[in-house]
Amino acid sequence: MADSLRGILAIVCVFLFYKGTPQPGLEELRLKFSGGKGIERIETGLQVCDYLAGEPEELLAFSLALLSEARQKVPGTLLLARVYRQVSDGYYYNDSLRQSGEYLAGAVRLAGNLAPVDSLFTGSACNDLGIIYMDLGRRRESRDALEKAITFLGGTGDRESLADAFSNMGSLNYMEGKYEEAIFFYQQAFQIDQETGSIPRQSSSLNNLGRIYVDWGKYETGLDYYFRSVALLDTAADRPTLSVRYNNIGMVNQLMGRHREAIRWIERAKAIDEAEGLVLRLGTRWFNLATSRAALGDHRQAGECLLLAEKYGRETGQVPLLTKIHGGLGQHYLQQGNPTLALEHLQRSLAYAREGGSLTERAHSYDLLYRFHKSRGENDEALRYHELFTATRDSVFSLEVSGKVEELEVQYQTAGKEAEISRLEAENALQVREVAFRKKERNWAIAGLALMMLSLAGLYGLYHTVRKQKATLTRQNEELDRLNKTQNRLFGIISHDLRNATSAYQSSARVITHYLAKGEPGKLLPLAPEISKNAKVLSGMLDNLLHWSLLQMEGIEPEKELVQVKEETLKVVELMKEYAAGKSNEMIVQMGEETVWCDAGSFHLILRNLVSNALKFTSNGQVVLRTYRDNGTTTLEVADNGCGMDEATLTGLFASGMKEVRRGTDGERGTGLGLGLVAEHVARNRGSVTAESLPGKGTVIRVNLPSQER
Repeated sequence: MADSLRGILAIVCVFLFYKGTPQPGLEELRLKFSGGKGIERIETGLQVCDYLAGEPEELLAFSLALLSEARQKVPGTLLLARVYRQVSDGYYYNDSLRQSGEYLAGAVRLAGNLAPVDSLFTGSACNDLGIIYMDLGRRRESRDALEKAITFLGGTGDRESLADAFSNMGSLNYMEGKYEEAIFFYQQAFQIDQETGSIPRQSSSLNNLGRIYVDWGKYETGLDYYFRSVALLDTAADRPTLSVRYNNIGMVNQLMGRHREAIRWIERAKAIDEAEGLVLRLGTRWFNLATSRAALGDHRQAGECLLLAEKYGRETGQVPLLTKIHGGLGQHYLQQGNPTLALEHLQRSLAYAREGGSLTERAHSYDLLYRFHKSRGENDEALRYHELFTATRDSVFSLEVSGKVEELEVQYQTAGKEAEISRLEAENALQVREVAFRKKERNWAIAGLALMMLSLAGLYGLYHTVRKQKATLTRQNEELDRLNKTQNRLFGIISHDLRNATSAYQSSARVITHYLAKGEPGKLLPLAPEISKNAKVLSGMLDNLLHWSLLQMEGIEPEKELVQVKEETLKVVELMKEYAAGKSNEMIVQMGEETVWCDAGSFHLILRNLVSNALKFTSNGQVVLRTYRDNGTTTLEVADNGCGMDEATLTGLFASGMKEVRRGTDGERGTGLGLGLVAEHVARNRGSVTAESLPGKGTVIRVNLPSQER
């Protein structure tokens, strides 16, 4: 929805630019731009950008060059904000949403700081920014931007732009499952559309309302809105959109079990698509018809519809649709007593699901194959697909949990804002009391010097109390903020990494139960190394998590002593020997008798995480551990010839807390805390850590610690 809205806006802008009196051509504008100066040159550059809307790469290059010039010639102006917006458009049309959002946010900040504020430009930019954030999944920021858009546009006469902002806010609430809020905003948009008299916009708002009620399970109300939307489109003669509305009505009837009525409406949609040459839609229409005909028991026609759906889906390359179609064909042929064809189509469905990358579709394909083999009595294959189905479903569940954790983070941030407001209100109340007291003190001064001195003493006491209260409140707020951040980071680890680690044990338990029930314990022997490996991974994750949590709660104080580096290194090498051998890695120790002055437990953790990380990203290679001494410090160097990393990854390598987790060369996964722990423990022991890396060449990490007591 957001992409289509942005596309419509671009078309409208280009249309308005060309409308009316003849405009100069692109070459004429380029010539004028090359000879222009100052503000006129920047204005002409913006006109050139309008012409380049259909050439995304050229638009981006030109707008970036224009921005560099505008920053010098027109700093702090609305004209500069307009150039920022053109750069945002350039990135948007080149499918770089994140960078598009960054430049558009820059335009909003700049325009919002001007006096007076151009409400129309700022509101329109906030509306577009809300759409981009929605596409990026940054819903809280999307909500903030759309709220600002509604505020700014509400003070202008541009009612259609205000309706767009209301509609986008409705879409955001719909995506979050907040149906009542979504209905409120869509109704606001519909009222404005009625005022402006735009038939297509009214129809779109009614369709949005119908869709919400249908997803809410209120089918009759949803149908009523769909019918009202269709009635308006019949007058506007917008046949492609009318086809979508007809199909929507058919699908609601299908959900309600009224399949004959569903077929009637879907056939009407298909007839329009065929007449208008809308080939991309025909595969979906035939599939929807097949679903209703199968529900009515007309399996012959259902099969014919599925074959036609497959033909159009294959011609247009619609992978998600082909996943559903082949799944339907597999069920159809199984019911018709043709297991060979059924299995062929079910396997095709799985192949398309893997190609499309949707975990939900893949889980559905695994489930269909599980049911097929179970119905055939092929228990081994049935068990295999059931395990794949369960694992994929668990992955989908993990994503849902991550979304819920994100919602919890928003709630914590909101609570933090409310606490800040309360703190400011308390400060304000104290300041009011202080001012009142000073006024009273001045009045009493007229009565005599003694009363004045008494009042001053009281004022000093109150002032001292206020300062103590403010200092205490500040410390409490800082501690609360730190604890909230710690709790949020723990939520992220618990909801994803530890759940995935324990899922391996659940899977192993199911296999053990299965083979024990069959009386085949011998088949369990290959599981032992895998369970041992998973136990070590989980143990390492829990160890890192414990140390990290203690650090966050300030529960570790280093107990420094003189540590023999080579002795500790050989212990870690022995610990990692099995892991290294499993990946055909060689560990080489090149050390003398160097020592470091630090906490022994910290040094063991530092060394273990560095060696584990080097082995994780190296296969069939070497990990070399060496030391050398210089100016009272000992340098521990861990070098590997593994896959290395790019500059962006290297920059945030030692950042504290949660970050994106990179999988190892054998798909290993961790918590993303290890190197952050290394940096924190090194710092607590008065040391430093650096890293060098090249993609495909390997990585070198150096830790510098004091050689002796300081």
